[in-house]
Amino acid sequence: MQPFATRQLQPLVVRGLSHLTGFSVYSIFIALGVASIVVVLTIVGGLLLRSGTPVWILIATGGCFFWADLVRGLALPDLWYAALLGIMLYALANRQTLAAMLMLFPLSLSRESTLLVLLCLLLAAWKRLRVIERVLAFVATFAGSFITSRLSANALANQQHVPGSLYVLGKIPWNFFKNVIGAYPWTAGMNICTPAWQIHLPFGPIKVFGVCEWVLSLPLTTLFDGLTRFGLFPLLLLFFFPIRTWRSLWRESLFLRFCLIYGVISFLLAPMLGTAVPRLFGYAWPLFMLAVPACVPPIFKSGAKAWGFLAIHLIVSYLPDIGTPLQISLPLAIVGYVVGWWLLRAAKEDPEAQPVAVVAFG
Repeated sequence: MQPFATRQLQPLVVRGLSHLTGFSVYSIFIALGVASIVVVLTIVGGLLLRSGTPVWILIATGGCFFWADLVRGLALPDLWYAALLGIMLYALANRQTLAAMLMLFPLSLSRESTLLVLLCLLLAAWKRLRVIERVLAFVATFAGSFITSRLSANALANQQHVPGSLYVLGKIPWNFFKNVIGAYPWTAGMNICTPAWQIHLPFGPIKVFGVCEWVLSLPLTTLFDGLTRFGLFPLLLLFFFPIRTWRSLWRESLFLRFCLIYGVISFLLAPMLGTAVPRLFGYAWPLFMLAVPACVPPIFKSGAKAWGFLAIHLIVSYLPDIGTPLQISLPLAIVGYVVGWWLLRAAKEDPEAQPVAVVAFG
């Protein structure tokens, strides 16, 4: 079924390895997932060590619940895609732009959202790229898209039975209403609620469209997911990267420029792209698990404050897995952010602990 039918590369690799080795598809999925997480963590750890990242930030990055949650969905393409994207990021960090462009081909075979990767990469690197590299980026991406479209030509349509382009365009306002506004959209055949308002449409497969009553818990859940997906790393992003700092990083590092553009867009679009909002927030990991940890300066003169911030960060990141009700877990996350902000302010006011951004990437 669309859009999953266009995510071809991972299941093809699993099928091929199962045929060659004789192991079950289940076993190959597990082995591929283990290999993928090893690749991602090795790349992230290696790049952070190169940048001279403080020990407490390394622990904050590796211990974040995001990684454990990523491993849970081995049948989904997320972990596999993260490994491929990590290889592309490693190439960018080492100024191997040609290799990074080539990685767009397997990425495009794995997820249709590689179009966003292409857009962000061109925005970040257009002036640096040679003509051949620009052409290669387009060819690699659209060749992968063409192959997946041919392979999925006979796949089942989406649940709404609308054309793929309209489905993508329609899901953005649909999910925005649900996840951000809190008014669940409704169509005939959906038994989620009795619509508070509805209208008959004169054309298309969807004949009636309506909106359920406003539910406060929906936007609050989205807020909770955004606050906890990467622990307190969003707080570090807002605290340490004023405009002038980002201007310096923007000029110096193509790698950080891509991570910023791709991460911010992915994070902002997450509530509008589907119902699995925590997983969609996770697509912003290059920003919060690489760029932000790599650029956080050694601001904490006191080890106690650094380890205190680390403890709060880990608690916040694990709140979704604890299973406490939203009316308890959301205030706890907000309190964690407030205390984290206070610790950062107290450390920054120390004249001997002023931040200096270090760029160790291309």
